[in-house]
Amino acid sequence: MSLFQEVQAQRQTLRKDPAQVAGFNILTLLVGELETASKRDGSQITDEKVVSVAKKLIKSNEETLRLTSGAGATKLDAENVVLRTLLPQELSEDQLLKILVDAKPGNIGEAMKHLNGQFAGQFDKGLASRVAKQFLS
Repeated sequence: MSLFQEVQAQRQTLRKDPAQVAGFNILTLLVGELETASKRDGSQITDEKVVSVAKKLIKSNEETLRLTSGAGATKLDAENVVLRTLLPQELSEDQLLKILVDAKPGNIGEAMKHLNGQFAGQFDKGLASRVAKQFLS
């Protein structure tokens, strides 16, 4: 089952629970964003695209949270909890180093290209860059 199918199934489950309105609403927004992007560029909705849009929504909520308090903040926190369940666990520093040791890149560009090609959305780019620089020095 694709991540998009999981989102749709989770959305239907949350729809039946009145206490989960925030989760249902954010997944509805996520589905809409994904379908609109897919129609716009004619591409398929991939797991990578789901993760990318979910991260974008989380970032937007976090930026709003810095300016908001009260009930609005509670709603945004609830939305982020639901969205984070869709994200893969990020690779640790040790895991990134092992991947780079196995790949044997010649420079940072090759290292990042390999990581993005094989593990897109599964690592923090700043951490990966630091690990690559240490590995290559």
